[in-house]
Amino acid sequence: MSDSHDNLTGIDLAIKTFRTEPPVDLVIHCGDFCSPFALRSLQRLEIPLKAVTGNNDGDLFMIRNIFDAQKDWELKQHLFEIDLGGQRAAILHGDIPRLGELLLRSNGYDWIFLGHNHQTGIEQKAKTTLINPGETCGWLTGRGTVAKVDTDRKSAQIIELFVRD
Repeated sequence: MSDSHDNLTGIDLAIKTFRTEPPVDLVIHCGDFCSPFALRSLQRLEIPLKAVTGNNDGDLFMIRNIFDAQKDWELKQHLFEIDLGGQRAAILHGDIPRLGELLLRSNGYDWIFLGHNHQTGIEQKAKTTLINPGETCGWLTGRGTVAKVDTDRKSAQIIELFVRD
């Protein structure tokens, strides 16, 4: 998920989707929670969360404190490299476009997750799958979206949470 921008309804729908069959065992957030209060909703996840900060995240001190208080949550700034069952993944917000391009061209990752532009996308280049889950908030496009990834099948799908009238 990415760009939740304080939309608690979108966050709640994302949580429900992550618990729906097949449930996920890790949630990745590509930044722009915005306010610390948005994390309070995410605390109901009961699923590990890996995230990066975004360019619109305010009160990073409080956001970091909330992350530090959660047992299975980790937060990084700009770039977070993780292992997904033996597959290399990079998480970034996407507000530094050149970084995403370089990571994709490096062919050093199986997965790259990024957001920022609020546009959904799944792109395959060599062994790397780049995923932009779009915006959980739906403020710009009118569509709240997330992505679900199956690392065993090396597949991903965009899931629509809601469409605004």
